Amino acid sequence: MRSVKIITGVMLLMFMFLFVGFVSAASNVEDARRMLEQGKVGQALEVFTAVQRESKDPAVLKEAKYFTGFCKIRLQDYWGGIKAFESFLEQYEAAETADSKKFVPDALYVLGKAYEQVDKKQDAIDAYCRCITMFPKSEYATKSREQVSVFAKSSKELDQIIAMAKASNYYTQQDKLLADALSIAKDGWDVAKLAQACYKNDAGDDIILQGLKLCRTLDEALNLAKVSTYYNTQAFVCLNSMHLCRNGMDAVKLAVAAKIKLPPGKQGGLGFGQFNAGTKLNEVCMAGVSKCQNIDEIIALSKVAADLSTQDKILLSGVKFVKNLVDVTRMASTASDPRVTKKIQEESKKYLPKQNINTVSIQMSVQTMNPEPVKAISTLSDPFENHTVDREKISRVEKFVSAINKNHDLKLNQQLLKAEDMSLDIIRDSIKIRSEKKSFDGVHSIK
Repeated sequence: MRSVKIITGVMLLMFMFLFVGFVSAASNVEDARRMLEQGKVGQALEVFTAVQRESKDPAVLKEAKYFTGFCKIRLQDYWGGIKAFESFLEQYEAAETADSKKFVPDALYVLGKAYEQVDKKQDAIDAYCRCITMFPKSEYATKSREQVSVFAKSSKELDQIIAMAKASNYYTQQDKLLADALSIAKDGWDVAKLAQACYKNDAGDDIILQGLKLCRTLDEALNLAKVSTYYNTQAFVCLNSMHLCRNGMDAVKLAVAAKIKLPPGKQGGLGFGQFNAGTKLNEVCMAGVSKCQNIDEIIALSKVAADLSTQDKILLSGVKFVKNLVDVTRMASTASDPRVTKKIQEESKKYLPKQNINTVSIQMSVQTMNPEPVKAISTLSDPFENHTVDREKISRVEKFVSAINKNHDLKLNQQLLKAEDMSLDIIRDSIKIRSEKKSFDGVHSIK
């Protein structure tokens, strides 16, 4: 019985000791915070540091760790503050309960500010982004957004902003940064860069729609259409870039670009159905009619249309460009509906020389039944016309030349070459350079 009383007394003393220790540590933290309010930052830091060594109370220990970093920042020891907050976040950032995340959003924001002071902008961006992503409704997330916006607006280098956005690892803020950077984009090429750097397809297409007005050339618009994700965006870009076309062939390029992402089942068919995809393509084609200057452009544009009805409309609108019976025959033979063929025949009489009008009907009836194939007019100045690019050959040669320059995987890439490749000047020159380099290295090698 006596031993039981002794054990109970010892346990009671231990409990009292721990309780007094907890109360003492908590009291010390409160004292240290009052010191902060009085401007005694150095003394407060000493107390917070001591509490970390002595306290066993998790809540008190956490508060002491946070304010240790706080004090270092106030004392302009930003490097020490960064170290303290990184240590704090390493322990508490992944906490599962809301209560255990106390001081975490504060620490993330302050850490970002500290990184800014020592000119580590990317680390600052990362800290702000973590705060925004983990605590989107907190006051520190709002402050973090403001800081990130300042970064985006102050930076004049688009590539730098894109790099910061990609490195943030937080897609919401990544896309927001890129959208804000649209304000410093100079042309359609810059817009395409921003769109392609977005994490979400929707965000990229939104940038394309907003930045389309920056396009100054047709190539810029075609590139935007190419990098867009959704058909509706692509069709919008093509339709609203028609003012950049100089002629009908430029309009054909836009129409072809609008056809690339046409949903399955629409391409080459009637075109009208779900999403009105065919309708959008036809709008682009019809808009391009105003840019056409001859029947070659009209016929080329008609062949891109989503349905035969629109194709015939385009042909009829181009009758005014016919100059002779051959032109009439080409237009009529392209039409799909016999009624349209007849109408082309009738309408063409308004534009043909008088001596040819009476022969239109006879000529048309004969040539429509058995039309001669129209040979494409060769453009001798364009070597790429009717030319197929051998991509595999290009890949072999490029890899071999790169291996020569880098002196890496040379044997492997040499085996990939074919006999026909050896006649190329670029291959011969590369081998010559390689031989000369080996000879030089042999003479000047260090023994």
